Amino acid sequence: MHYVTSDIHNDNVKFEKLLGRLALSDNDCLYILGVSRRTENENRSHTGEFAT
Repeated sequence: MHYVTSDIHNDNVKFEKLLGRLALSDNDCLYILGVSRRTENENRSHTGEFAT
């Protein structure tokens, strides 16, 4: 099964509750969708890619 949720903005308690309710198996897929508030250069730096 596929599950989709919005970004929970670093709320680990809510995230743990969500995971407990879903009880994901190896065949499940969870997509967490959100918008990054970082600039393009910060995003590249965060992923290990650096802008020149």
